[in-house]
Amino acid sequence: MRLADLAGESLPFLKLSDKGEFALEQMILHKVFDLPVAESSVFLGNLSAEVIIDHAARRKSLTSLADYFQHEALPASAPLHQGVALMTAHHLSVLPLLDDEGQLSGTISMHDLMGHYASLSGISHPGGSLVLEIPSYSYSLAEIARLAESNNAHILSSYIQPQPDSGRLLVFVKFNVADLNGIIATYERFGYEVAAHFHESDFDFYSERYQALMHYLSL
Repeated sequence: MRLADLAGESLPFLKLSDKGEFALEQMILHKVFDLPVAESSVFLGNLSAEVIIDHAARRKSLTSLADYFQHEALPASAPLHQGVALMTAHHLSVLPLLDDEGQLSGTISMHDLMGHYASLSGISHPGGSLVLEIPSYSYSLAEIARLAESNNAHILSSYIQPQPDSGRLLVFVKFNVADLNGIIATYERFGYEVAAHFHESDFDFYSERYQALMHYLSL
């Protein structure tokens, strides 16, 4: 499945001429803490609420904040696990999606991604999840489970997504523990490629960051 297949209701794009106050209002309205900035569909970067607040730019145009834009984005055709990896690494609540010409074509929110993984692997239950990318001929759930159990962890659920173009498999695995550092190290030591991972703390971060934004704006 591609990111474009999961993109939910389109989030607004900000313009350079918009004021910081308007950007914050849009973030609150859509329950995110960053939004893409674009001009004529040309992606200029992602702007976070913290940047607006830290630079006292509520009454300034976004042009004044251009040096602080984040530039992480992915092609709309990219697989889902790349989106999760990029968003968790850079703490994005919104991921800009680019078309074949590199123009901004849409967005996907962390809420969209988490909802999808919840339906696949019970991610709503306590514990962490990861995505392994492996050759189809070497797939063994028993081996994956054995390595997890060597770290005193158990697999709650798993889901396999074939990648026809490469002949590889994406294996989504949900564990009963939140800290996956030891499990990841073990998998990598045995030659597994960990394509993406997300801990409970990642999900808490998004909720806490949004609540902090709401609290600041209520002062």
